[in-house]
Amino acid sequence: ATPIHYWLWQVESTGYPHRSIWQKLPGFMRALLPQFVSPMMQKRAAARMLRDLAFNHPPAAAFESIVPALIKAVNGKEDYSYNMAMLTLEQTAGKHESKTALAALIQMLDSPRMTDRSLAARMLAESGKLAGRSLPSLIKLMNDPTPAVRIAGALAVYRTGIQTNEAVRVLIESLKDPAASGNAAHYLSLIGPPAKAAVPALIKVAHDTNQYARGRAMAALKKIQPAALRRSKTKPAGIDWRAAASRLIASSWRCRSTSSHGA
Repeated sequence: ATPIHYWLWQVESTGYPHRSIWQKLPGFMRALLPQFVSPMMQKRAAARMLRDLAFNHPPAAAFESIVPALIKAVNGKEDYSYNMAMLTLEQTAGKHESKTALAALIQMLDSPRMTDRSLAARMLAESGKLAGRSLPSLIKLMNDPTPAVRIAGALAVYRTGIQTNEAVRVLIESLKDPAASGNAAHYLSLIGPPAKAAVPALIKVAHDTNQYARGRAMAALKKIQPAALRRSKTKPAGIDWRAAASRLIASSWRCRSTSSHGA
């Protein structure tokens, strides 16, 4: 292979659109050089097509046959294909009633990888029916050391209709964690009025300096108890008015002192 062959392969393998590079080459070079198709690009295209089929095709038992390939993809690198395979597994387990796909998602709840546990819980939460079949593992996730996994497990447990109060309690506790408060507030908004016990904690987060957490908390209050959002009278977050006034007074005194010394 020539250096230009290797260069084209390297560029494409890093994710750059091959077609745009190929079109910029002179015509005589395109005629002489074979057009490379990266295995990575093939994998991404296949994952996307399977996802589209699973979402758009009527329920069919034939989708059981794609589960081994999906499991292989989710056991690999956490990339675009991984995300597509996870979405397809959820559709295959729920819409197409694949027992093998459901078993794979439940098994991932015990994975050492945080992303596996979190995404599997979120996929199962999309369907209360699926979450109900994996309840013991989901309950265990509510005590996971990783905040993202903990709140995903709590939402999935709530969707089963069992231990709903405990699930809401876990989400309320997670509002105190800066790393999880935004997503915890979002999950509470998905629950709606049954999460009214979270209103006091959400009002506190609605005054947070973190813009994402603040916005999610306000959205949750709007869905859970709109009157509480109006009563909270949220002030612009991130501004400590008392500290700002103190700085202004101190600055004024410094200016006066400088002026008196100068005189």
